[in-house]
Amino acid sequence: MPTYHALIRKISTYSGADVLLGVFHEQLAAEDARERYLARYHPSPQSDPWHEQSYKPEGLAAEDLQIKTLKLESRFTGREVSIVSLYYEGMGQLLRELDSIHSSRASAEERVAEVEATMGAADKMTYDLPSDCIAQILVLDELQSDLPEDQPVT
Repeated sequence: MPTYHALIRKISTYSGADVLLGVFHEQLAAEDARERYLARYHPSPQSDPWHEQSYKPEGLAAEDLQIKTLKLESRFTGREVSIVSLYYEGMGQLLRELDSIHSSRASAEERVAEVEATMGAADKMTYDLPSDCIAQILVLDELQSDLPEDQPVT
């Protein structure tokens, strides 16, 4: 199974969901993108759209950027992947968890439907089940927008 590397901007759960900044073929490329992202806001921290967050010190810290390894079901040669994310909401907090990576939008939508079927099976509200599930298309090896208005709507 081929591995890919997701660059994630951690966001205070009281301010919004984590931001998926990109998916990269190589760990080194993800680390390079992480450094470029940090450097983007270093000269002007106020230009960071996530500069102020609830219950978190102002500004971007290196530990806010994490790289997560994802395994794809099969090798492919496309330029885009679909990432399925689970969202958990409760007590004024929103948590995003990367669920899976797919080489096609169709297989991502199948996974979304599978998750949504389990969400509908709950008789009562529970924090063990996601409140939403969304597939997001990303271009491989490119930093994506971090603007709040460009993030998936939950």
